Parts: sequence; C-alpha cells; structure tokens
Amino acid sequence: YQFVRWEVVSGIADAELIRSTTDNTATFTMPDKDVELKARYNKLYTITAEKGIASLPQAIQGTEVTITANTIPGRKFDHWVVKNGGVTLTNPKSDETTFKMLEGNVIVEAKYKAIQPITVNGGTYTVNGTAAAEAVKGDKIVATAQDAPAGQKFSHWEVTGVDGLTEEQLKNETLKFTMPKGEVTLKAVFKTLHKIDVKFSTADKNTAIEGETVKIMAESRPGYVFDRWEGNNGDVAVANKNAEKTTFVMPDEPVTAVAKYKKLLGITVNSGKAYVEDAVTDAALKGKPVVIKADEIKGKLFDHWKIVSGNVILD
Repeated sequence: YQFVRWEVVSGIADAELIRSTTDNTATFTMPDKDVELKARYNKLYTITAEKGIASLPQAIQGTEVTITANTIPGRKFDHWVVKNGGVTLTNPKSDETTFKMLEGNVIVEAKYKAIQPITVNGGTYTVNGTAAAEAVKGDKIVATAQDAPAGQKFSHWEVTGVDGLTEEQLKNETLKFTMPKGEVTLKAVFKTLHKIDVKFSTADKNTAIEGETVKIMAESRPGYVFDRWEGNNGDVAVANKNAEKTTFVMPDEPVTAVAKYKKLLGITVNSGKAYVEDAVTDAALKGKPVVIKADEIKGKLFDHWKIVSGNVILD
C-alpha cells in the first residue's frame, strides 16, 4: 500500500492538523478531549516487464508507467504483449511506450524477431521505407540498383533467398519484396552497351545490352520493294526476316542490320494495261508474272503484241 494522507475523524478541526510535506507525519496541539486520526492508503499493484524494464516496480491506479524493451543481440524488438492487468499501451510497436495503471497487477512482455542477414551488391535498400542496416521476416524491402558504370547498363538482379520473383521484377532497377526467414543476397548485374548500326532502316535504340529486344523498321524507298533483313555484323537473328517491321535480341557484341530490297522494273504498255496479281501497275519485280491486256479501240480489232524494249517472253 502507499500512504496518502492523514484524515481527522474527531477531536480537532482539519485545519488544526499540520501535515508534513516531506514525510508521512503530522502534528497538532492536544485539546482537552479525545482525538481520533486515520491514515489513508492507496493499494499498490506490481508491474513486471518481461524482457524489458518498467519505470516503477509498483504503482497505484492512474499512475503513468514507462516500459522499455531490452536490447537482445541478433534480435529486433517487434511489439509488446499485455499478459495481465488489462492496460492499454500508448504504442505497442514502440520499444519504449507508456500506459496508465488500472486496478490489478500488470505483466507485459517484449516480443522480438530474429534479424535476417541481407546483402545488396551494386545497390542500396530500404526497410519499411527507411534506410536500415538490418531486417526481420515480414519487413518490406525495396532494393535500388546504383548508377551503371560508364559504357554499361543495368541488366537484371541475381537473387538468392527470395522465392517467387518474376522475370519482369528481376529486370526492374527497383526490386520490391517481403523479407523471408533466412539470409538474402542481391546482386545488380550490369552489362556492356553495344552499338546498333542499321542501313536503309531505323532502330528504336542506338545501343543495347545483351538480351535486350530491339525493334527495327525498313525504310520506304521509291522504286524498290523490301525483300529481307541481313546482319552484316553480330551473331543476330531477326524474329521475321521478311517482315518490314521486326525485332531481334541483342547479342553480346555490336550489330549491323541491313534492309535488303528488290528493284521495281518499269512497264509501259501502249494501248493497254499491265496487271500484277489483278492490280493495275506500271512496275514489277524481276520474275514476277505480269498480265497485259489490250485496250478496246472502236473500229479496230486486236491483232498482236509487239515488244518495243526489254527482254521479255510472251506466253
């Protein structure tokens, strides 16, 4: 129990009782009659902080108590658990917090998680949104690759200790995951940028690293028809060599992609028209079948075709 004050029951006025401000004593002048005084107490309740320290070993109802979790090597404080007393903690997630005493003894316990090793080579990381040197299971980790060295570009992450990461995640310079139980190692992989040269065509990038997809498109050339793609330099195979728009996967060396064309040869039909695949035309590729049709001329009847120039054979 904790002494509160002296109270006058009878014999003197309350004002006649002089209470000490430094101890539990009081004085009065004895009158010519009996005097009755009563000592008042509040009940003290015990406070136990398991794996921690309480600011008071015991306290009365209404007293504010501070509890502080112990530092345990290899473990990180996670939260407090109230095991007895029904008190409400100001912040159960803080290693130092407070509560107000109720009626009854209080037992609280500090809970911890094992610190899991995490190593990031070629980058930095945050834990739950802030820079930290350690992590525990369940923490939100964001790893960011450092700036690529000159002449290189970020390629992907090499990861051990984290399951379920997709190829898309691993190719992103910012990698997000939830810390598992166990050691995690991340390595940012950088690769050499190689030059891309194109002829009679355009590419969506001038340089690329091994494994990147490059889009190429053949130019429109008057008097010519696109035929195919050829690689003059670099071990590269386009996705569709006969398509004007196609892609290739960058090898680990420079690449030169060349759009190849066939020349359109002019066709002049006097008093008639030329057709290729049922369409009127004035040009065609070498070897392409051409159909010629004479015009109908009033008062005249078609007789024969005459080849004016060109080495052609009529059926």
